Amino acid sequence: MISKLKPIIDGIFKILLGASNILLVILTLLVAFEVLSRALFNTSLIFVTPLTGVVFPWMVFLAIVGATRNNEHISVNFLLNKLPSKTKKGVKLINKLVMLFFSVLMLFSSYRLSNDVANIMEPIINVSRFWLYFSMVVSFAGSSLVIIAQIVQIILNKDKEEELDDLVNDN
Repeated sequence: MISKLKPIIDGIFKILLGASNILLVILTLLVAFEVLSRALFNTSLIFVTPLTGVVFPWMVFLAIVGATRNNEHISVNFLLNKLPSKTKKGVKLINKLVMLFFSVLMLFSSYRLSNDVANIMEPIINVSRFWLYFSMVVSFAGSSLVIIAQIVQIILNKDKEEELDDLVNDN
């Protein structure tokens, strides 16, 4: 069943990463346009700052889901790699459960925050702050789903994390 869903899941992650990359390009163009406007025409575009304030969180929080999927968060593997296989599995499982707890807690907190600020509008661009904070809801929902899938893989002995030694310098 998991192998049948893999192409769909991979497609979703490509879309999220693509959206994050597009937002990075938009953010870069907005800031460059603002800098050129100030340098060449000695005028500031008042909509750029609030717009970048909305684009930036969406870019970051969409990328977080992919980082969670690829285990690109900060971890220290030196001690983990020294543990016996069964103990290592338990430590990995506890680690993922703590991550899931945090992610679900943040999901509900960000959802409440999004609803609390729904009636507050961003000046100049006239967009509800809901859309700014809802990026966190999407991110933590996606991250929670990824972590649940990783927990299932650990339980089924199908996790394929590399054994990395943080203290070895290959340079």
